[in-house]
Order: sequence, then C-alpha cells, then structure tokens
Amino acid sequence: MTTKEIIEFITSQDSHKVWEAACRIINMGQDYDKIAPLIAHLPLIKAKTEGLHKGGGLVSKQHFIDFAIKTIEFHESSHECPCALYVKEYQLNNDVVTRMHQYDGFDPNREIEKGNVKILNTTLIQNNQGYSYLVECTKCEEKYQVEELEYHFQWWHWKRVIKNA
Repeated sequence: MTTKEIIEFITSQDSHKVWEAACRIINMGQDYDKIAPLIAHLPLIKAKTEGLHKGGGLVSKQHFIDFAIKTIEFHESSHECPCALYVKEYQLNNDVVTRMHQYDGFDPNREIEKGNVKILNTTLIQNNQGYSYLVECTKCEEKYQVEELEYHFQWWHWKRVIKNA
C-alpha cells in the first residue's frame, strides 16, 4: 500500500478501510522513512477518524486507529529509537474508562522477519501457556521481555528489561 493509498484509506471514513490503513501504519512503525510522509497529514487523519463508528469484535478497531496515530505522533516529535513503540502507552479515544493501553499486536517473530529485533532466548511458559522471549532491538540494542499470551486471540506483552547499574 502506497502512502497515498494509506492516506485515502485512513481518511475514507469507511471503517474497514480505516482499520486496514491503521494496521499498515502500525506494521511499518519501526521505519521512520515510511512514516515520515504521513506526518504532514496527521491533522487530517485525526479529523477524519474522530467520532467514526469503527466497530470491531473482541478488540475495538479504535485500538488500532489510536495506536496508528500515536505511531505517527511518535515519529513527528521523538528522537528515541522506534523500538520504544513496543512499550508505548496511549489512551483510547471514546473509551468507556479513562486508562492507558499498550498495543499488544507486536509478534516478535514478525519483528525478526522485518529485521527490527533478534531473539536472544525463548522459553515455554508454565503449562504450555505460550512463550516468553528475550529480544534485542537491532538498532539500539535495547532489550525487551516479551510474553506471548492467548485467550480469545493471540497477543504479546512487551516489557523493557531494566539494565543493572
């Protein structure tokens, strides 16, 4: 999907197209060069997605849209390594309860395929509940502990590993 198509989809107010573009933005969120052309369109993206009935099944499509916007904002204003997005918290628009969320769709295996991280260690979580990964960012060498979890769908919880002083 080209930048032009992403902008057309996310501003279309068609809930499926908006969701599809949001997922694409999140997927390329580790690559500044791919996100940079979207920064100028951020006000339009926010305006066109505000108050849109997005629907969703087990996970609201708002979750994806808000994190896509947070990804563009991150690249607009941050000088951190984009791996910080793995643990970035954000607030859902129109959420019933005001609380912070962390995007839980970053599969470390897909991040490896994109060259964003490398796995240092993998262990099976007790009672075959999924896997725990120790991963390292290929850009800045920041380490993360990632737990693969599943309930109605598979998801991943990332935590930055605290360095010993």
